[in-house]
Order: sequence, then C-alpha cells, then structure tokens
Amino acid sequence: MADCFFEDLTVGDVRSYGRIVVDREAMIAFARQYDPQSFHLDEDAAKTSFLGALIASGWFVACCHMKIMTADTLPNAGIMGGAGIDELKWLKPVLAGDVLSGRRTILAKRTSASKPDRGLVQTRFEMVNQRGETVMSQLTWEVFAMRAAHAMPVAATKPAAARPVVAASNGRPEGPLVDRLGFFEDIAVGSVQFLGEKTFLADEIMDFARQWDPQTFHLDREAARQSHFGTLVASGWQTACEFMGCLVRARTAMQAAGAVDGRIARLGPSPGVEHLRWFQPTREGDTIRYYSQVKDKRESASRPGWGIVTSQGSGYNGRGERVFELTAAVFWERRQP
Repeated sequence: MADCFFEDLTVGDVRSYGRIVVDREAMIAFARQYDPQSFHLDEDAAKTSFLGALIASGWFVACCHMKIMTADTLPNAGIMGGAGIDELKWLKPVLAGDVLSGRRTILAKRTSASKPDRGLVQTRFEMVNQRGETVMSQLTWEVFAMRAAHAMPVAATKPAAARPVVAASNGRPEGPLVDRLGFFEDIAVGSVQFLGEKTFLADEIMDFARQWDPQTFHLDREAARQSHFGTLVASGWQTACEFMGCLVRARTAMQAAGAVDGRIARLGPSPGVEHLRWFQPTREGDTIRYYSQVKDKRESASRPGWGIVTSQGSGYNGRGERVFELTAAVFWERRQP
C-alpha cells in the first residue's frame, strides 16, 4: 500500500482491496460465539425468521472487512488505529458462498489540534458482493501518523496522553434495571438491562486478533509496550462482539421470563448501528460489564406486525470508566398486529 502516512492520503481517492469467500461453517461458528440468534445458526429455524434464510451476522461481515482491510494496511507504518465509527449499516443479507471485497473512499482529513504528530482521516468503507451490491457501509475516522513525526527517534517523541475518562457515577447507565422483556408494547423507554460481563484474557485477545485484526498491539506484548497504547489491548471489534454475545444471551433469557400467554416475542435483525465509540482501550485483564438502555421505540411503517426499538449499548470496566458505546435499532415483534 503506497499511502502510508497522513500526508500521502488524498481526499476523493477511491480504491478496492481484498477478497474473502463467506464460509458457511465459519459464519455459523462466529455466530455461535458472538451472535447466537437462530437465523445465523440454523437453516430450518432461519426459514421461519424475519428474512427467511440463514444469513451471516452483521458483526461477522464487519470482522471480515477488518481482516481484509488490515491485510491491506499492515505494511502501512502510519496508521495508529480508529477514532470511532459514526455509522455502520448492513444493507443486504450476506449468505454462505458470497464473495466479498472492500472499497475505501477518503472523504476528509485534518491535522490533530492537540497532537501535531498525527492527523484524522474520515473514510467510507464498504463491503461489496460478487454481484456488485454494497452489503455493508461504514463511516469512520482513523488516526494516521505524520511522516515527519514517524521519522523522529523514539526518545524524541512524546508518549500519547490517555483519552479522557467517560464514566457514570455508579459505573452503569442511570435508569431502572429490568430482568424480563415482553413484546414491543411492553418495552419501557429508559429501562436498563444488565447483559453480563467479560474478562479479557491475553490468550483470547491474541486469538481474536490473529483471526480478525492482526495489529501488533493486539498480538504481541513487547510490540504493544512500544506502541502508543503502551500495553496489550483488545481489538475494538472484540469488545463490540463480546457485547453482542452478552446482549443476545441475556435478551433470550429475559424474553423467556417475559413470555405472554406462553408466547415469546421474536426479534428481527438490526439494520445497523451508530455512534460506535471506544473511549478507553480494553487492556489485558480488564473485566467489562455490558448494559443496554432503551432510548426510543416506534411502530414499523413497513412491517405491520413489528416495531422498532432503539437502544444504547455500553460497557464499563472495573474502574467505572465507560470504555465502549453504540446506538442500535432492532425490529421487535408486537403482541397485536
């Protein structure tokens, strides 16, 4: 890849890269761990689902993109990581056997006001299938080192300052905790669900990174110590995927507890997420507690038997710092059509 540093990137540049064939067993194995919904796991169950077919998890598609994008940018000495994702949309279902490739468009760039050794680049990433259809779109900001700063000896550069701590007073979202979920009509705006927790161990951090995000600060302790993180950290995608796994398992249990006359409300797929942010790195040994809070709900205009529930997901470490956040909408079955 020729465009290694901030100075090399040109607004308006479009390039394609990578190729990955969606393997049925791989997409099911991913769903089993990180997104265990029936329409990602079982062919027969998927036939009666919202979309009527076995489809890949959107997070699987995002990780496939990260894999081919990282392979394309690994020689890039200037990339320093992502600063957040404003919008992540899953536009078309992805099926086993689909052939996906990446496309990148540089939308904007600016130098950092607080750190003159780097700059921010706004990029539109897309995944395109073999029919030329865009199946995923991602609007993100990335951090790139300046060429001159990279050429400076390590001793002459200043260590990166920690990001501001974002925390709630009690280390979780403010709102009433609920432990059961019914149909769309039963969902209370403002309610909070505790989804579970995950301790990020070194072996798991490195195993995830080898599969999906093979950057040195996720793979090697010594290299991580020399990076701007200063320690081994989990991929942001791993933090998000673990959130999704906790969300699905907790909601499944809460929906069973909230059954109405023996009926359990079904959930459909999510069209995407917004405002995906990593406020603090997830370090080796950190335990992240995940929550979801209902922010809004509305009836679906296109699906009469369904509503749309918008929630804010978040994760807090043992120090009460909010390390992760996203906003997502999901189709939720109504009790009455």
